[in-house]
Order: sequence, then structure tokens, then C-alpha cells
Amino acid sequence: FTSSLELPECLAFGALISSTDPVTTLAIFKEQQLPENGRGHLYYSVLGESILNDAVAITLFDGFSDLVRSREAFSAETAWRILGSFAWTFCGSTMLGVAGGMVAALLLKLARLGSGSCEEEHIFFNVPEIGVVLVLAYVPFLLAEACGLSGIVSIMFTGITMRRFAHFNLTQATRQIFLPTIELLASLCETYVFLILGLGVFLMENAYSRPVILW
Repeated sequence: FTSSLELPECLAFGALISSTDPVTTLAIFKEQQLPENGRGHLYYSVLGESILNDAVAITLFDGFSDLVRSREAFSAETAWRILGSFAWTFCGSTMLGVAGGMVAALLLKLARLGSGSCEEEHIFFNVPEIGVVLVLAYVPFLLAEACGLSGIVSIMFTGITMRRFAHFNLTQATRQIFLPTIELLASLCETYVFLILGLGVFLMENAYSRPVILW
């Protein structure tokens, strides 16, 4: 067996396929109601590991892809450069995400959107507060992408920070429906991604390999 793939291409492909997708496992955990039965640590450990693994895989794939596009030979110098770039991208995105979450928590604490209104007005849905939270959560992703960092790493740590500090700065009515609303949006986005992937198979032209499909 011979292959014309070079080492940078193999590394990029390895980073691409190293991401995990535990959707089925998490669905089974939810069906068994692990978080409600006192075993939430197992559910959130699998969820956190998969998100962190995907973020690392995307960051590494970006670095290896740049090496493939530059047609530069892989050496110890390029390895250290990729390692340094990965460390800077990951650490910078992490700090940006944590800072964004802390700023969001501070703004929500000072603004208290809807807290001065009558309780009956926002008993079901506090639109301004939920809208501001969604925008504040998305801003670090945009900033990271604009600065050449990793948006997925940034928004992951933004979510972790906001869950710890900003969640309890929301009004009581918003806290009751915020997490179900986020779960609904996440489910819709996930369905949309798989739909686009499925349509992409039929939209690609001259991009099929019959031996690979049969294998």
C-alpha cells in the first residue's frame, strides 16, 4: 500500500476526524434522567469532554491546514511554531471567553432588565432580558473570529462563565425558562447542521469515490 499524502496532510486529516459526537450517548443519559437522579456528573462530564475535544480538534485543524496550504516541509521548527500558535489561540480564546462572560454577568447585575416591572408582565417571557443574554453570549465569538482566534473555544468558556456568574443575575421568571429555551435553540441548530450535511452529499459533483463507499 502506497500513499502520496504528506505528513502535514495526515496531521490535518487526523485532527479533522478526532472530534467526537456523543449525541446518542447524551440522548440515552437524558432518557434515563441521570441529572435528575443525582448522576449529573456523568452526563456533564461526557458533554464537557466532547465540547472541549471538538474545540481542540478545530484549533489543531486550522493550524495544520495552514501548514498544508503553505506547502512548507514539516520540521521541528514548524512543529514548535504550530504548538505556539495553538497555545496562543487556545489561551487567548479562553481569556476572551471568560472576560466576555464576566462582562455579561456585570451588565446583567447592573441593568436588571425587567426587574422593575410588574411581576405579571414577565411571568412567562422576559423578551429584553433573554435577547440581551443571547447577544452578550454571541459577542465573544464574533470578537474571537475577528481577532484570528477560535470562536468555538471562546464561546464555550463564555457559556461556562455565564452559567456560573450571570445565570443568577437574571430575574426569577427568566431563570425558569432560559435553559429550556437554550436547549430548544441548540436542538434546532443541531438539526439544521445535519440537514445541511445531508444535502451537501447530493450537491457535490465529481466528489465521490466508489471504492471508499464500498469499503
